[in-house]
Amino acid sequence: MPRIRTLHVSLVPLALTALASAQTNYGTGTAGTGGITPRAWFRGSASPGSSFAVELDRALGGSPAFVVIGLAPTSVVAAGVEVLVQPVFSVFVGLTGGGAGVAGAGTAGFAIHVPNSSSFVGLPIHSQWLAVDPGGPQGISASDGLELHIEPPPLVLAAGTAGSLDRVYALDPTTGIAADWNGAIGADNPVAVEFTPNGEICIVGAALSHDFVIADALNNGTVLGSVGVGSALPNDVAITPDGRRAYGVTGGPQGSNLGLIIEIDVDPSSPTFGTQIGNVTGIPTGISQLEGVGISADGRTLAAVNLGLGQAALIVLVDVDPSSATFNTVLRSAPLTGFTADVRLNRDGSLAYVSSAGLGGPSSMLVVDTASGLVVATIPAIGDFPTDVEMSPRGDYVLVGCPNSDEAVRIDVDPASPGYLSFQSVVLPGQPFAIAIAPDGYTAWCSDQGGSDLYEIDTTAMTVLRTVPIGTGGADALAVR
Repeated sequence: MPRIRTLHVSLVPLALTALASAQTNYGTGTAGTGGITPRAWFRGSASPGSSFAVELDRALGGSPAFVVIGLAPTSVVAAGVEVLVQPVFSVFVGLTGGGAGVAGAGTAGFAIHVPNSSSFVGLPIHSQWLAVDPGGPQGISASDGLELHIEPPPLVLAAGTAGSLDRVYALDPTTGIAADWNGAIGADNPVAVEFTPNGEICIVGAALSHDFVIADALNNGTVLGSVGVGSALPNDVAITPDGRRAYGVTGGPQGSNLGLIIEIDVDPSSPTFGTQIGNVTGIPTGISQLEGVGISADGRTLAAVNLGLGQAALIVLVDVDPSSATFNTVLRSAPLTGFTADVRLNRDGSLAYVSSAGLGGPSSMLVVDTASGLVVATIPAIGDFPTDVEMSPRGDYVLVGCPNSDEAVRIDVDPASPGYLSFQSVVLPGQPFAIAIAPDGYTAWCSDQGGSDLYEIDTTAMTVLRTVPIGTGGADALAVR
């Protein structure tokens, strides 16, 4: 972890866009020694009353580093260096960590305190790092830009059913206290849950009430809208990076053709908010087990997987770019092996990562080239019966729940990493069925399929940080803001 300097600043509220994403990297930065471009990121909760740190890595080790903070982006090339932030202030942070003179080893951090007022929610904070580096233009390298938005306080949603009890627990991770929101949401057999990127709205998929419920995540789950899917059974939901649209996937009885992908308006400023606004066309005939869904960070590609229980296991790849001529159309589908429960895409949508489980046989992670639909890599023996898959916010690892072996597994999916496609795991006290990664990617939460606890884990060390009881029954789905 980089050395952190702390600054308490007065953040001035502005007129803001309600749908701003929680965090976005932009620009390309400026490479230094070894052709390596430094990266900007953050750590902690950027919420009122909290402190978070903007971070630097992949800089030259032991080099002087400066951070530029502002409230708006820019794009100016000065002396060969790409400047990406309109500065409000800049700070000399000190020398980067890592071995002196080692290309890409340098790290640094700078902490910012957010005043404890909800008026700051939505405020944009832009940052960029500059480092002295003889390998860069004019002896300077620069990171990409990072846009953060001050978010509502951290919250974990855990949805599931135990016997006849349906629950959508809202856990405050600061206090460890959970409240049941399902009295307001009214989901019958909740099996999916997700936040919009700004954390203000949540969507719950309810299998036995056959609907996707849109709820106010700032007001104890007050229902804002509901989209019915007839006799189909909601299975999962994903939200576009701009927070304006959600895609729900469904299933039904064998041969029912109830494997649907529907588009839902979740933009509160839209006149069609809370309604279905589209369908994906071109889904193969007879598909009825669409189980997991993910959308790439660039917002252009959606991947869904058919479970493969009594019918074909396959991946369905969809164009979800509204500016495209093939918007909401299946581009290709391709057969897979095993029981394919979930899928996530890398940032540009070129690769899909699919959990493939075997009943009494080997389990693996399949890596699919989305341009061809072909499996280009198989990561074997990752754990017993992998289910939920989550992509880290930076796109550098995926996390997989393997309930039959009580493991959460981290797989390195950064092609620049020497450990690319290697994995490490942590054994949990219970069966991690559902997983959700915190916005900064440094921690994650796992549910216990057979119990009533949640486990917070450190995703770098792959260790359990704490166990939090939430009430009756396990969770089938988790979401974190």
